[in-house]
Amino acid sequence: MLATRLFPRYRRRLLDYVGYLDRLYRAIAEAAGATIIVDSSKHASFAFLLRHVPSVDLRVIHLVRDSRGVAHSWTKAVRKPEVKDRTEFMPRYHPLRMAVRWTLYNAAFHVLRWLRTPTHFVRYESFVREPVTNLQRICSFAGVPSEDLPISPLGHRLELRPTHSVAGNPMRFRHGPIELRVDEAWRTEMDPRIRSFVYTLTWPLMRRYGYDRNGIAVAPRSGSGQGPEEEDA
Repeated sequence: MLATRLFPRYRRRLLDYVGYLDRLYRAIAEAAGATIIVDSSKHASFAFLLRHVPSVDLRVIHLVRDSRGVAHSWTKAVRKPEVKDRTEFMPRYHPLRMAVRWTLYNAAFHVLRWLRTPTHFVRYESFVREPVTNLQRICSFAGVPSEDLPISPLGHRLELRPTHSVAGNPMRFRHGPIELRVDEAWRTEMDPRIRSFVYTLTWPLMRRYGYDRNGIAVAPRSGSGQGPEEEDA
């Protein structure tokens, strides 16, 4: 995706796919009467793809969670809520494998920013503790008003509206009021040795994002939203 002119056959396939996405997003905007579309895709590769869609003004929210929390989460047995006729679980991965994936995935988002794709950095833990402030910053970054945020003034309660998700974490299928809290089960449920290995493997980016062995060590600061260097210096 970074050097498509070197691969003519791939470039033709990519442009075909971009054409489909262009029509899809235009249709979504028209049907919804919306100027902003929130795409919940998590893979950086899809953001690289959307850079080529002519009708899309791409703004990326780079949401990061403590690598130990991510690694621990993927060890849990979680039933797929979209599968109704049988019991089926989401995939599970070894924590060390997830540590490597965490590093590679986040590094890919840095490449996007180096390519001048507008990117706003958010820490999961900071977002849950200060949702109103973070949502206001995200709205400002996206160029939309924040007066109608579906959240209480204190920020502890969120009203989830129905979405069009068809797969993923069970949280995506919930709607209605929900109390916000930081999930830090990894602190007590994760093997201390594995926890230490995960931190060591992800240490360069963990430090860059303001995490230390105890969690968040650097409080988020206001900035232009272009990346952690500006918010976490």
